[in-house]
Amino acid sequence: MAALNINSLLAHFDDLKFFVLNSKIDVLAINETKIDSSVNDNEIHLPGFEVVRKDRSVNGRNGGGVCMYLRNNINYQIRDDLCVGQLECVVIEIIRPHSRPFFVSTWYKPPNSAQDVFRHFEFLVDKVDSEQKDLYLLGDLNCNMLDGSNNHNSSTLTNILDIYGLSQLISEPTRITPTSRTLIDLCITSSPEKISSSGVIHLAISDHSLVFMTLKICYERTGIHRTIESRSFKNFNHHHFLNNVAQQPWNRVFSETNPEMMWDVWNKLFIEVVDKHAPLQSKRLSNKHSPWITYERKIHKRNYMKKIAIQENNKSAWV
Repeated sequence: MAALNINSLLAHFDDLKFFVLNSKIDVLAINETKIDSSVNDNEIHLPGFEVVRKDRSVNGRNGGGVCMYLRNNINYQIRDDLCVGQLECVVIEIIRPHSRPFFVSTWYKPPNSAQDVFRHFEFLVDKVDSEQKDLYLLGDLNCNMLDGSNNHNSSTLTNILDIYGLSQLISEPTRITPTSRTLIDLCITSSPEKISSSGVIHLAISDHSLVFMTLKICYERTGIHRTIESRSFKNFNHHHFLNNVAQQPWNRVFSETNPEMMWDVWNKLFIEVVDKHAPLQSKRLSNKHSPWITYERKIHKRNYMKKIAIQENNKSAWV
């Protein structure tokens, strides 16, 4: 299980997709998705995963929002009843045969949240505790948990964790800039003894690092392989395509005044036609040469440079 504050899912989706399809992550929580109802699930689809999302209800494209990707062989149900008040969270109850269900959740707490948000969080923890099920929560809580960084938010969170016997597993900074280091992306659990490993991966996808914890359970993985999506032009007809493009209601683009919204409308209208004439199809990759090898090398180099910048405090590596 892993979590990443991505600071706009659409802006970094290709990088995220590349990373996930080359990982063994089964549950991935994303914070600050910055999407709203104008973005459909197909636009943020990861092959082999289902997505559960909670967009910010107000100004969703300008901040906030969370979602969770789960491998499509995982049996789960959504527990919206546990998220009350203004909590930007998703709670999933994972159901396994002959075993007690457990909860996986993500919570994004904006930096300037009112203090009563902790009361809503405590309600969530209390409800989970009353059901006597394990809790695994990952997310950007904007409470700096580094030793010596005492502040009201981190103290309040620590008190709640102590009351309910919860453990926070991450111990190193998760948001690192040339001038600051904070531990605000957390992995919290009621059953630390069931976690075999946890830690931080310094990706260059975002200004936050990815946090993870590995649960010690036997779970059959099916369909885990590298795939790519490409468009099929098998039945593509150039003239029919152009005719359908011309028939789209392009005037809807100019009814918007915000350039980003104009682009969204234009893109949706165009993709509707493209999907009809050149539908997406998934292709399984072997371990042979990948057509994305150049892109892969660039991603590895970028992640390596971020790691060097963090470890050696090398300002030139941040550029």
